[in-house]
Order: sequence, then C-alpha cells, then structure tokens
Amino acid sequence: MTHILLPTDFSDTALKAAHFAMDLYGARNVRYTLVNTYQVQAYPDPLVPNLTRLVEQNSRNGLRRAERRLRRRTDHVYLAKVSTYAPLPEALNNIAASKGADLIVMGTQGKDSNRLFGSNATTVVKRSVLPVITVPAQWEPEPLRRILLPMDGEPFDPASFLPLTDLAHRCGAEILVAHVRTNAVAFAKGLDHAAIGEALKAVNHRYVTVHGADVVETVNELVANSRFQLVAMVHRKRGFLGGLFSSSTTKQMALHTKLPLLVLRQG
Repeated sequence: MTHILLPTDFSDTALKAAHFAMDLYGARNVRYTLVNTYQVQAYPDPLVPNLTRLVEQNSRNGLRRAERRLRRRTDHVYLAKVSTYAPLPEALNNIAASKGADLIVMGTQGKDSNRLFGSNATTVVKRSVLPVITVPAQWEPEPLRRILLPMDGEPFDPASFLPLTDLAHRCGAEILVAHVRTNAVAFAKGLDHAAIGEALKAVNHRYVTVHGADVVETVNELVANSRFQLVAMVHRKRGFLGGLFSSSTTKQMALHTKLPLLVLRQG
C-alpha cells in the first residue's frame, strides 16, 4: 500500500497540495498522513500562561478541520494525523523510518510566506529521505498528460525513477527527457539512452536536446513554451537542481509559479 505524507500549515496552498495528491493517487491501496509541526517556546515568567498546551491543541484542532475538509472531497480515504513539535524535515523523516512512507506532497508556500518557494519546502526538498512533490499556490488542476524530465548527462540510479514511472503509469502520461546542455563539457557528455530507456521502459517517453547559458532559465523556457503538467528532477548533492531554490527573482519564473515539481532522490 502506498503511503503519502501531507505536511500542512492549514493554508489554502497546503490544502491544494493535498487535493493534488488525492486526485492523482486516489483512495484505493493508498493511505495518507496529515502532518503538522508547531514550535514550543519557554516562558519563565510564572505570570505568563503556559502556551505549550494551547499551541499543541491548536495543532490538533487544525488537523481535525483539515481532515474533515479532505474527507468531504474523497470518500473512504485512509487518512491519519500527526501533530509534533519536531522540525518539519525531521518529523517527516521520523515518520518514514517508523511507519514507512513512499512520497511527500506539500505546498511550495506557507500561509505566512510571500516567497514563491518557502523555507519549509526548501528544507524538506533538501533534507528529506523521500521523494517530494511540491505544488505551487497558482497551480490549477488539469489532467496529467506530459511530464518534463531534465537530465544533465550525469550517472543516475534507475531506482530513483520508480516514483516517476509509477505516477506516469497511473495517469497514462508521457515523459519528455530533456538533455540540458550549457557548455562545451556538458555538450560533449551525451545521455545514456540505454540506461534511461531501461528505467523508463514501462511508460511512454521520448527525448529532446536543449542548450542555453543557464540551466534553470532553459528549463523554465521549456515549461513556458510547452504543455507540461509536472516537472521531475533528480536531486544530487551537486547539480543544477540547487539553482531552483535560489532567492533570485530570475530563478523563480514559470517553473515555481505554475507547475508541481517532483524531486527524485539520488542514492
């Protein structure tokens, strides 16, 4: 049974991300866990009420309200709730270790954030042991038919593609593998079509080669000029994915504002 973690701060974006997950994966043989984290602060002044219980209760109440809203949308869904004071990436990794989990689906922005890619989404993408799908606030539902997979020619673990092929199989989506080249060295480094073809053999896929001065801007141009419903990328300690989480406005264009992003774990 697939287990999907749904971090929530009770914002509309978090709710939209949960809807995205449930619409794609459904309720059959899938279980979901809503996860909310809260901060515990110490108040040494005895005249100040102990707010820890109040903060914890607000978290639990918020989870109950979120659960009710989701159950009204999806019948007979297996939906658990976790409220914890642990930092969000640590909480999600702990759940994955103790209960098993396959995927995280979350909004790109929190309710108090005006950034296109919030700090929680950034830290979860960088530190999670699970693949992550981030869903932007501006995303509008539509059938998932085409997925963009940018590749840089570096070696990859075929097992890291499993969440991608599972999603493409569920939706009958085609994967466009885009070889992104930015300089003479990268230009000379071709894709291992045999390895990629073997990893994607269960789903429809094809290839295209693009090049430009900046990888992120090149990917954004692909997104802006073509009909994709999701972008998938392999996360490495070193690689062009890090540029997607830059605070620079030029890095935060069509990719962040319109499309969900599936971050696949490498190794």
